[in-house]
Amino acid sequence: MKLLKNELIKSKIFLFIIVDICIQILVSLAIKTYILDISAPYSELDYNKYWYVLHTLIYMSMIFPIQILYQNLREALIEDNNNGWNIMVINTNNLVKIIYIKVTINIVRCFICYFVYTIFSLIQLGGMGTDMLLTNIIFPNIMSFLLFLPIAIFMQICCIRFDSILAKALPNILLILIVLITFQSDWNIFIPATYYYTEIQSTTNLGIKLLVCIWIMGFEFSLLPKLIKLKEQNLV
Repeated sequence: MKLLKNELIKSKIFLFIIVDICIQILVSLAIKTYILDISAPYSELDYNKYWYVLHTLIYMSMIFPIQILYQNLREALIEDNNNGWNIMVINTNNLVKIIYIKVTINIVRCFICYFVYTIFSLIQLGGMGTDMLLTNIIFPNIMSFLLFLPIAIFMQICCIRFDSILAKALPNILLILIVLITFQSDWNIFIPATYYYTEIQSTTNLGIKLLVCIWIMGFEFSLLPKLIKLKEQNLV
């Protein structure tokens, strides 16, 4: 409970609840309005909930990496001005744990669009059966989450390791460009959260991607304690 009194943690929890979640709900509603109320009548799309979910998932898959970049650049700007790290040092005897909490919150905030939109889609398709929800929504989202998680962790490592805003931003921008360029390829970095793109992935490709991601995450988690300890020494 003492950690929750830390000003940085309190501010991040507030932003997480008020800003990130509310923005994602508004984005989902805006895309729903655009597709169903504006685009559907002119594109001869079947005006139903399934088409809404299918097409908005494609939109969200393209928005997702851009939001990851935005979240990390925002954090990098705060740290570059020394506000975030200085606040972190105030009134705490466990700086390492605070840094771990900060990194965890940042990663969760990167994926908040997944969480909000998955719930949004499940509500929309609530009456279409468990098998349909598992196949079209839950399984693709879980796969996308797992395959993109190493990238989100890598971005946080950059924010911890580097002090220059350019050094923090450049790896993020390069990764986002790679994701967007490979978006519709068979070897894309992550699976767009749609049934179609999940189906065209062979079992071998999915297995290789998961194994590579697990190896990368293991390597990243082995680096985190050293980087956080180094950051603590620099802040004290």
